[in-house]
Amino acid sequence: MLDHIDPASRTLIICESTASYHLLMMDAAHDNSVDVAVVNARQVRDFAKGQGRLEKTDQIDAGVLCQFGQDVKVHLTAPRTAQQKHHTALVNRREALLKMRGQERMRLEHTHDAEAIKFLEEMLENIQKAAQKR
Repeated sequence: MLDHIDPASRTLIICESTASYHLLMMDAAHDNSVDVAVVNARQVRDFAKGQGRLEKTDQIDAGVLCQFGQDVKVHLTAPRTAQQKHHTALVNRREALLKMRGQERMRLEHTHDAEAIKFLEEMLENIQKAAQKR
């Protein structure tokens, strides 16, 4: 996407906050000196409804985001520091470990084989240790 942006033009990329998917795009844009505004998805949906746009496709979403950026005062999102990126990565990993722990607990509840139980208990212990490391 950034290959299609003229470096001499003043470009603003507007994107919705989508879990962590938008972070890669935002970081790449900032690394290339392109402004970014991360906007609230609910506000964009409400804006689209107000425009009478109820269908949802990628092409329509792109048009709505473009119109939203022209009609609504959006605030630029500051580039993330290395520390913020590191913190986000650690938080995301911890959340994944906690989700994994819940899945393994559920498997343990439904397992009756002694060897499988032992394996799951060891796995849960390792997950717990990893989640507490940082």
